[in-house]
Amino acid sequence: MLHPKRLLNLFILLAICWLAAPSALAAQMVSAAGNTVNMRTGPGTSYVARWTVDKGYPFKVLARKGKWLKVSDFKHDSGWVYGPLMNKTRHYIVSAASATLRAAPNARSAVVFRAARGDVLRKLRQRGRWIKVRHEHGPVGWVVKSRLWGW
Repeated sequence: MLHPKRLLNLFILLAICWLAAPSALAAQMVSAAGNTVNMRTGPGTSYVARWTVDKGYPFKVLARKGKWLKVSDFKHDSGWVYGPLMNKTRHYIVSAASATLRAAPNARSAVVFRAARGDVLRKLRQRGRWIKVRHEHGPVGWVVKSRLWGW
């Protein structure tokens, strides 16, 4: 049987670990910094490039091996990318069938642009559930976060 003081210390330690866990386990996100980045089957240039992504494409980091990152995208496809070709610039990808960019952060505001599934959007600001973004082809507007995946 544990001494009450040791039991209390153990309880405090577990509580601290539990409180720290959400930030420690938070997914790290990265975005493609290069104009074209290869997604490979393994951590190195000798592995096959399965597909390429364009600048801004966001990923969730799953693992690291040297300078290589194992990542997944909004469709849960995973592969390896070269870490120095990634950055911390916040981007989203349209994960819904479409996303309406509006002039202001409300559903009654004028439509600026309609983004399609898979379009890359750079985050500019956030106001509640609305994100102000710049579309990869230029238009700027506000979109509801629930239509997006990324940061």
